[in-house]
Amino acid sequence: MLFMHISVQNFGFEKAAKCYTAEGLYDYSARIHQFAEIQCVLEGELEIEVDGVTERLYAGDIAVIGPFRTHSVHSTKGVRTWLTIFSNRLIPEYVTKDKIFINRDRCVFHASDALFSYIKDNYIDLGERVINLDNTGDLLFRVKGLIYPVLAEYIREVPDSAPKKKNNALASIVLYINQHFQEPLTRESVGAALGYSPTYVSHIIDLIPNMNFRRLVNSIRIEYAKELIKEREASMVDIALECGFAGERTFYRAFSELTGMTPLRYGKHSRFADTEG
Repeated sequence: MLFMHISVQNFGFEKAAKCYTAEGLYDYSARIHQFAEIQCVLEGELEIEVDGVTERLYAGDIAVIGPFRTHSVHSTKGVRTWLTIFSNRLIPEYVTKDKIFINRDRCVFHASDALFSYIKDNYIDLGERVINLDNTGDLLFRVKGLIYPVLAEYIREVPDSAPKKKNNALASIVLYINQHFQEPLTRESVGAALGYSPTYVSHIIDLIPNMNFRRLVNSIRIEYAKELIKEREASMVDIALECGFAGERTFYRAFSELTGMTPLRYGKHSRFADTEG
């Protein structure tokens, strides 16, 4: 079973956007994150799966993926794609009064010739770049100048029929768990805090492929543990307790299940990677 990458903190601060160009064979496994994402294929082809639905993109195709939608990307041939991930603060006109990003059942559309030419002439090919939205420099305006016409054409081309209630519930549940993962959590406690029944909490989480309540909580805890292992020289017992696990044994079991390696091996691997980099 593949590990679902839960990235609800994105780039370390909420007020952010990130953009970069990916080339060659380009893959990332199933994940969920808090920000919206745009993928524009400049050359080649790409396969993208969103909430269990697979679509293929060719040059000129664009995918708009809303927050908290499970998605993975795979290319079997060489591809060149421009990608940007951005917070709701960047595009307030496309956010509802409940702070939920516009969503559609279908994510992919073929850009008009004018839009595709505009993107190719203006996309930001600067490697991986993280942008603080509190800055008002030229780079921020260039990013916004690319995102707005993409969203405008996306809304015009793709019908609005996404199940917003379920999307909103999933966002609420994932965010709550992310804010309270260091505490003891049950379906009952999460449901009581959000006004949902325990059965409904399970039903919403089960919409995520290969996911259930325990796995979701552990996924978020393990994401935090991975950062602690890379940043600190702490005992595994201390890290386990700080991440919300009852003890070292349950921490080791969950870590191995979700990453395919023990915490100690992960620590050695990440330190070696940093040295090689």
